[in-house]
Formats: sequence, structure tokens, C-alpha cells
Amino acid sequence: MAALKLLSVAILGWAALAPGFAYAQESAPSAAHNSPADTAQATAEPAVQANAESSDGTSTAPSPPTVPTAVPARETPLTVGPVLDVWGVTDAAQEEDAQVPEAPSVQVRITQNNYFQIAGEDYISVQYVTHMAQQAGEYGSSLVPMPNSLPLPILVELIPPDKAGFDSPFLIRPQPNGDVHVRILWGEDTEFAQVCQALMSGYLVRCAIWRFGTEASAEVPDWFELGAGLGLELELRPALIDEVVLRSREDNPWPLTRLFALKGSESDPEARRQCLWLLRFLQNQSPERDHFRRLMAGFLKNLPPFHLLASAFPDQFTNQKDAELWWAVGYEMAIRARSAPFYSLDESIRLIRDSASITAELNNGDVRARIHELFPYRGNPLMQKAALQRLREIKLELQKVNPVYYNSLLTLGTVYEAWMALPLPDVDYDPNAELTEAERAYFQSIELFRSDYQAAQLLDLEIKRLLNW
Repeated sequence: MAALKLLSVAILGWAALAPGFAYAQESAPSAAHNSPADTAQATAEPAVQANAESSDGTSTAPSPPTVPTAVPARETPLTVGPVLDVWGVTDAAQEEDAQVPEAPSVQVRITQNNYFQIAGEDYISVQYVTHMAQQAGEYGSSLVPMPNSLPLPILVELIPPDKAGFDSPFLIRPQPNGDVHVRILWGEDTEFAQVCQALMSGYLVRCAIWRFGTEASAEVPDWFELGAGLGLELELRPALIDEVVLRSREDNPWPLTRLFALKGSESDPEARRQCLWLLRFLQNQSPERDHFRRLMAGFLKNLPPFHLLASAFPDQFTNQKDAELWWAVGYEMAIRARSAPFYSLDESIRLIRDSASITAELNNGDVRARIHELFPYRGNPLMQKAALQRLREIKLELQKVNPVYYNSLLTLGTVYEAWMALPLPDVDYDPNAELTEAERAYFQSIELFRSDYQAAQLLDLEIKRLLNW
């Protein structure tokens, strides 16, 4: 009986072990396809069955060895910081609550030569002024050099009118640490010339501080700033030199005493031209670049101007009167040395208006007739002689008229040609009769001239609008 009892106990023990082994063998290979929860439940069932069999109080079988299963995958990945919603499953409500940070309202750029830092709200405006400031640094260093490794570049702020708090086109504000801030009133009415002036004034003030200390910021002579401002305009828009030359030929050279005492508040276009020519004259008279730069550094310090000139050019004059004559002759030579390739826009307009009429002596008096008034005088020998002379003048002026008005002047010449082809009217001429082919050609040439002239005027206005920005 004892042997039989031991045999039954062993059979019960093997029966308890067999389901666990079978279940483990089936569940282990499929762990990779089951979820972690399913795998845990499958491994727990054999243990429960074994405990049930051993709870009869007769015998306790040893726990069967467990077969290791696959490590459950982490349901939430370990992350540092926020979890990116790469699958696009973020709750819609959370998306509505999420606030995208606004882009900064101030754009900042630094010129490549490190002289200027431009700040403003409009990206295009900042880029444009940065280009201008880059050239301002190069031009300024040709006058009086300054290292481009300053602790802080010259700060140029483009201030909208509603945020400016000042009415002048720009402000130059030296700082106690030697830095210079330039504030430009930036809007639709901002003038290109004023921006050039602000950049060059800022450069010269910063250069004076670097060379002579913060007290020197107020000593930069105004004529130097005004001449450099117009000089930068010509550096950026070289074609303007022809307009400056034409205007300067109408001016007389100012005395040096007047130029050296000039104040910025007294500046006008003529004053700026005078200051520019003085700068260029001194540069042309200097035997070398370093000589000119040393002279300009002396003016930047606002040293006595005639003493500077006498020491820089000892062979040119011995007294102030001779210095004035030396400058006057140099001014005339400078503005006459350059001849414009063609007339300016305004000069071309005056040329066409003057050429659109002829004058002849008729009946013991001068008769002036414009092109649309010539029809009654057709065939008149005196008027035809005046028209022929005008046509010859037009052919000569075609080589110098501004390209914008070239077609206008050309068609104006065809008007005179068509009119001179008209015969003398008969005694019994009927004004209500149908126009002849020659007469139609004359009136059509007038309409063609008007069309070309109006188109040229529109282009003229657009060019001036862009240049006067």
C-alpha cells in the first residue's frame, strides 16, 4: 500500500508539471507577436494550476522552472523634453491650445566690413540700408581710415514715424562708451540723400571719437559731413555725377571762409555740391593717398583750416587771398573737366520745347508758330527757311539728347519734314475739302510726336521717382 501511495503521488506531480511545460513551449515562440499583457497572462496560468494541485494538504510539489519569455516592449519611449508628435496623433484640442511663437519684429544685419549694424522692422528695408552702409564704410575709410574691429559697430536704427519721437530726417547720438547710434526716420517720405548723409555723418563722428576721444564728436566740421554725404550718393549712383556737374556749372565757387564756417542747418543742394567739390579738389591736389588722409584727419579734429592747407600745400600759396584764388581756379577746372555724354532729363525737355516752334519775320514783324500752328503757313518761303534751320539743329542734337526723349525729338523732326513737303495752297483753296495725302501725313506726324512725348514724360516721372527715393 505504501508503494502504491507513493506511485499515485508521483503521477499527480507529473500531471501538474506537464501542462506548464506544454504551455511554455507554445507561448515562448509567439511572444514576439503578442502584446506584453498577453504574455504576462500566459506565463501566470501554469503557476495557478500548480498551486491548485498542491493545496490538498497531502503533498507540495516543487515549483517547475519557468522558461524566459521576450522582454516586454516599453509602451512610452524614454524621452528628454517634450515628445514630438511625429505621427500626427496629437489631440485636436491640444493643437488649438498650442501657441506658435511669433517671429521677432526687429531685423538686424551687420555689414561685411563690420562698420555698421542695421536694425529695423522691415526685412527688405534693412537689407537695402545694409548695402548702402557697406559702401559707406568703404568710402569713409578712403577719406579717413578707421579700424573695422571696433568693440561695437555703428548702430543704425530705422524708426517708423509713429515710433520716432523726432521730426528731423535723422539723429546722431554719441554714447558715453564711444559708440555711435544713428536714428533714421524711416517711412515712405524718406529721401535717399538723407540716408546717405546719416550714414556718412555717423561714420565721421565715430572716426573722430576713435581718433581723438568722445569730446571730438562735436568737432567734426559740417562742410566735411555734407561733402561726404553727397560723395556717398555718387558712389552708390555714379550716373548722378552728370547732373551734379551740370548744376555746378550754374554756380560760382563759394569762398573758403564761407565753406569752413558752414552749418548743417544752412545746407542746401548748392552747399552740398560746393562741399563735394572741395573734397575732390583737395584729394586731386594731394600727391599721395596718405597725404590726403592726414589732411582729412586734421579737418576731422577741426584744426584751423587755413593752417592745415598751408602746411599741406606749402608751394601753392602763402596767404589766405592766394588760397581763395587757388580754390576758385581748381573748382572751375574740376567741373569743366567732365563732359556729360548726353543731356539730363530736364535739359532734354527744354530742348524739345524750344525746338517745337519756329520764328520768322513776316510782314515787318516776328511771327512765332508752334508745330500744330504751321499749317496756315505751308509753302511760305521764310517759314520754310526757319523750319529747315530747326531741322538741322534737331539732327545735331539727336546725338546728345537723353535716351528717354530720343524718339520724341526724332518724331519732332519728321513733323517739320512733313510740313515742308506741303505745297503753297491755291488761291481758291477750300478749307472744307478732303485732306490730301501730304496733309494727312503732316497731321499724323503731329499725333505721333505727341504720343512719343507723353510716353517719354511718363518714363521720366518714373525714373525721377526711383532716383528721388
